[in-house]
Amino acid sequence: MQQTLKPGKLDQHDFLLYMGTSMASPHVAAGAAMVISQGVTHPDKVEAVLKKTSDSSLRDRYNSDKEFRERYGSGLMQVDQAVKAAEFGQGSTRGLAGLLLALFAAGMVRRRDPLGLAVERRGALVATSAVIAGGLFFLPTLLGESTLTYILARPLAEMDILVFGLGTHQSPLFASALFPLAAYGLLGGKDKLRTLACGIALGMAGFLLTESVLLTSDVRLIPGMDMLDRIWLAGNGLISLAIGYFGLKRY
Repeated sequence: MQQTLKPGKLDQHDFLLYMGTSMASPHVAAGAAMVISQGVTHPDKVEAVLKKTSDSSLRDRYNSDKEFRERYGSGLMQVDQAVKAAEFGQGSTRGLAGLLLALFAAGMVRRRDPLGLAVERRGALVATSAVIAGGLFFLPTLLGESTLTYILARPLAEMDILVFGLGTHQSPLFASALFPLAAYGLLGGKDKLRTLACGIALGMAGFLLTESVLLTSDVRLIPGMDMLDRIWLAGNGLISLAIGYFGLKRY
């Protein structure tokens, strides 16, 4: 059932029943577009999110899985659940990676930090790293979807979506060690700001290393959609990790 124009009366609309792939395809395409708007642009990952969140509660009405799939495919698409899964799933995983990398780096430099300055500022370091890696991904769930919560939910590496649009995601400039290098170059010379620079570097490392495994998006200008993308992401992730770690060692 969908809201559409009345046959022969294009100036009026109604709720009408239709069936077949001609009706299913545009609805699924719209659902896919909603998932893509959350930064999941790799076709295989978009498909996986839509299938994972589909409603298969009618499966029990049929004698076999084959019979169910002949009528419903993977199930009834639930766009709201798909969007939440794309947004919350990515953000929580990346945010956790940023948090753990910050704790790891702070712990590793503890022995070389006799004054305890790096550890003293560990809260700021961990918070910065987690937000840079995963964004405030929980805000849309808590406060509802809006332009503001959408912006705040984006990690630093996905700001290309806001600046240039989805057509440029995932830019190799944003998905790289460029931001950590720039942040450390600008802020690393001052003790009070160095923690922020290191947090940005470790957060980007969390994003890039996680993305090298998840690969939710094809890295622009990198040939193919698999191994070369992973190498680029992992390599830049390790560089970002090194910037954050050795920056903390300067305390």
